[in-house]
Amino acid sequence: MKRPDWERTKKWLAALDPGSPRWLLLPLVAVSLFMLALQVETLFVPIVGEHNWRQADTFSVAYNFVHESMNFFHPRIDWNQGRSGIMGMETPILSYLIALAMHVFGDSAVVGRVVVWLLAMTGLMCGGLLLRRGPGAGAASGLLLMFALSPMALFELRQIQPDGVIGMLGLVAALFFWTYAEGGRARFYWVGMAIYTAAVLVKGPGVFLAPA
Repeated sequence: MKRPDWERTKKWLAALDPGSPRWLLLPLVAVSLFMLALQVETLFVPIVGEHNWRQADTFSVAYNFVHESMNFFHPRIDWNQGRSGIMGMETPILSYLIALAMHVFGDSAVVGRVVVWLLAMTGLMCGGLLLRRGPGAGAASGLLLMFALSPMALFELRQIQPDGVIGMLGLVAALFFWTYAEGGRARFYWVGMAIYTAAVLVKGPGVFLAPA
């Protein structure tokens, strides 16, 4: 027998009740399009400006995955001084995702920025859903509006570096943990734990998301 709360959720979705998470997709899409409109010109510029060295490092690892070896455990950097370039570093999850996308869409910094941007939008959606279940729709809308109008968000959420990604992965993990805490199945806990672990592996400071 299906649980009553799932039956209620189906009725809400069918009636397009504003309390349904489906409605949160509307402001999310609006915010995403607004942010994309503000960022679209910067998606196509070379890797320049603040944090350019960090972005170049992350992108070079992805580039070498594509052109040298897709061995996840042998990430390579460009400043190799004539050697293999294989270097100990943070787990190259982000660079590997970018490399997979580059196999399809070609060698371009645009590909890396779009991958990071899509991860950011996924994190924002999960953060909005999380707030919708807690403080309410007003808090969720406030979060989306804050990100849409924040210069820091517009700048950081398309940088080819892991800093913004760990925060977005933290929001995704938090949504799964919340679902589990509300009576969800154990798989929600383990998926949340896997995503949180990925955030820590992407960059060490992700460990500080645990208290949140």
